[in-house]
Amino acid sequence: MQRAYLLGENMTYLIILIILIILIAIDSNRFVVREYTVTSDKITRDEDILLLADLHGKRYGESNRRLLKRINKLKFDRIYTVGDMLNAPSTLDNFDTSVEFMRAMASYGKVYYSLGNHEYRAKNNTDAYGILFDAYETIMNAFGIKLMDNEKASFENTDVYALSISKMYYNRGKRLPMEKEDVSNLIGEPDPSKFNILLAHNPEYFDAYASWGADLVLSGHMHGGVIRLFKGMISSRFTLFPKYDGGYFKKNNAQMVVSRGLGAHTIPFRLFNPAEIVLIHLKSVER
Repeated sequence: MQRAYLLGENMTYLIILIILIILIAIDSNRFVVREYTVTSDKITRDEDILLLADLHGKRYGESNRRLLKRINKLKFDRIYTVGDMLNAPSTLDNFDTSVEFMRAMASYGKVYYSLGNHEYRAKNNTDAYGILFDAYETIMNAFGIKLMDNEKASFENTDVYALSISKMYYNRGKRLPMEKEDVSNLIGEPDPSKFNILLAHNPEYFDAYASWGADLVLSGHMHGGVIRLFKGMISSRFTLFPKYDGGYFKKNNAQMVVSRGLGAHTIPFRLFNPAEIVLIHLKSVER
């Protein structure tokens, strides 16, 4: 009798495991579109922006056909890419996937591409990664995409800053603090009369970004917390329940949208946490 009970219990565990494996396989290979609305009296013209993050060389069908088909149905004015579209180190297959996808994005118009920790690592550690970043940057330039490294781009009443922070800010141990001055030292001071968009891969430092003067922060990096129950469970530093796992956040006058990303990396799966394309509607309000 006890043997039959144990056998039944083991079968229950096996069935649960099989169900989880099926769910992981499904969630790791699907994506959704999430939309957010951001309002500000500094926005002088309504527009829609596409936010992309953390592809990590992921493919949704041959040549990312499924992903591109869905993006093609969306209407947007600009594209903001906040890093980790490829991996460092990178296999040739991963590299080609990222290049192919970014070439397709360039066909839609201007792409503002800031560095994630993978691009930053490849650029600043040539001993380990050789010419990976130089080759990638050359190809992006040929597509008309500039990789922005602690730089600013301006149009109309908007300034777009791309923040690149060192690998110390991504350590999996104790989180390195960041202050407003640390941001200013890298990208200068913002013009408070303009709508300031900050492309910052790591959302953990939202307090510093807000203090610096960002009106809108666009981030990624957390992959939605990998496994989502009531919220994301695992941060990219392997801490539990990250505060800024994905979605919309606000602090004083600063707003932040964190993409849950398009791919996966160190933990190579997703559960109850599909990848996402993010569409943000910027709306002007009366002063």
